[in-house]
Amino acid sequence: MGLTKQYLRYAASAVFGVIGSQKANIAYVILKGGERGRYVAVAACEHVFVWDVRKGEKVLILQGNKQEVTYLCPSPDGIHMAVGYEDGSILIFSLLNGESNVAFNGHKAEVTVIKYDHLGA
Repeated sequence: MGLTKQYLRYAASAVFGVIGSQKANIAYVILKGGERGRYVAVAACEHVFVWDVRKGEKVLILQGNKQEVTYLCPSPDGIHMAVGYEDGSILIFSLLNGESNVAFNGHKAEVTVIKYDHLGA
């Protein structure tokens, strides 16, 4: 007669976790005319993920360059997101379609702070 060992079985539950890079901040954004506090943008290595906090779903991915994201700053109008990178570059993404049309490459070190003024510049 042999002895058997029983192990507890763990199953996934209906919980999600927003996982982000250590170097960057987390920023709330407004998408598709939604309410404030529903969507959150987090850095994930070289990309930025936008999560719907209520549904627990990823709704938008901002495809970045080969460097790690170091800072996120949404514009006051909620249409754009400025993303700073480890190599000193800054990309401006549209939150409507996720594309980047503007790039700044003047810094020699990583971007640690980005701030829009009240006019959006």
